[in-house]
Amino acid sequence: MSRPGRALVVGESLVDVVTAADGTTLSRSPGGSPMNVATALARLGIPVSLITWVGGDYHGDLIRSHLETSGVHLISVGSARTTSTAVARLRADGAAEYEFDLTWSPGQLSMPEPDGPLGPVTWLHVGSLGAALAPGRTDVLRLVETAVGAEIPVSFDPNFRRALQPDPALAAREAKRFEAAATLVKMSDEDLEYLHPGARIEDALQGRLAGRTTTVVITRGRFGAIGLDLTGTERVAAPIVDVVDTVGAGDSFMAALIAGRLLGVTDLRGLLHAAVQAAAKTCARRGADPPWRTDLPSSWPS
Repeated sequence: MSRPGRALVVGESLVDVVTAADGTTLSRSPGGSPMNVATALARLGIPVSLITWVGGDYHGDLIRSHLETSGVHLISVGSARTTSTAVARLRADGAAEYEFDLTWSPGQLSMPEPDGPLGPVTWLHVGSLGAALAPGRTDVLRLVETAVGAEIPVSFDPNFRRALQPDPALAAREAKRFEAAATLVKMSDEDLEYLHPGARIEDALQGRLAGRTTTVVITRGRFGAIGLDLTGTERVAAPIVDVVDTVGAGDSFMAALIAGRLLGVTDLRGLLHAAVQAAAKTCARRGADPPWRTDLPSSWPS
């Protein structure tokens, strides 16, 4: 495999408060989809920087410590006084429903200097609330356009949240600009059902494979994932695992897709197989706790 370049992830960080179906607090831990992706990338051995909004409070210290321990280079932007939070309430089947107290206003964003001490950025990932909430989404979109101009691959995961994006038609229109700029688009079957109730997965894949977008993947929870690239369609099953909860599983999947591409994996089936393995490991743990490379099979890309 080739030596990976540096990934840049942009978006929200927050503290996840996980509660059981009866309201009992199970854990408090750093979270937020972009932060989870950055953490998972670092644990998979990919050099990564995270541009995010973190307050100068206890929760902010918790996030900074978590990123440092995982090996993520933090670029803190904006002037947040308090760190955002999300309450994840687990249903009886282990799936999570969210309530957010979140602010996203990073201000003008810029790509790190290519000749800086960390080296050039060779992949940009955006998505979730960081690409949806005003005013920050406009700043993120400008950074995406900069990456496109510099011919840097971009990945996008909309990770829609009904509580903060109650209008699916508006959410779809706003996501479209990010999708059009992305090399790799990943979404869940729940995202698809939210946008287009009853839509066929195959149609959604075909409709998004155009222009700059050369790979589209839809995750299907315990049913695995289906992907489409210029070589055709691939389906993979999810590994059998005792599910603790699904918090962060999609983010680990997304990170594995990026890591695979940066490590030179061109085979779509191999890429999807690596991603479902990373997601399954996350499902077997409490909260958004992505696997380290050493937690995965020796056959995993490296």
